[in-house]
Amino acid sequence: MARYLAAAGVDLILVETMNTIREAVAAASAAQRTGLPFMVSFVCGNNQRLLSGETLAEAVAALAPLDPLGLLVNCMSTPAVLSALQELRAVTDRPIGAYANVGHAQSDWGWDFTEDISAEAYGRHVRSWLAIGAQIVGGCCGTTPAHIAILADVIYDHAEVSNYRPVRNREFVLA
Repeated sequence: MARYLAAAGVDLILVETMNTIREAVAAASAAQRTGLPFMVSFVCGNNQRLLSGETLAEAVAALAPLDPLGLLVNCMSTPAVLSALQELRAVTDRPIGAYANVGHAQSDWGWDFTEDISAEAYGRHVRSWLAIGAQIVGGCCGTTPAHIAILADVIYDHAEVSNYRPVRNREFVLA
């Protein structure tokens, strides 16, 4: 898959929703062989551990030799993200980030879109992620255009008081 993506002309490979260290290392190794920059994102339970039970610290250590551009968490409940990001920040100086779920999966019929995390509430969570050093933020399952609009506003507000600077329309890089 990584070779196909590279051949199609992508700029970056996002190895995402990794449940185990073994699968993350295998996918990241394939991404690295393309010569393209890549990031790795893990899915964790509410205990900040990968779904396999392995710790984020163990995952970061296993991926360090592959030199990922950034490390993220995704596809997890919005309230659980801050603790996972704090753990990532404690074990790496690489860029970190998150994109969380809104609502939750239903085993019998798909996704349950709830108002548990409104767009405004999601924005408050994203502010806390940026405050501890997240540099890459977005939305995952269940987020809506309203959530992403708030996210963009939060990023712009944060940019005015941090080391981010706008590059193009709603894109940011470290200054």
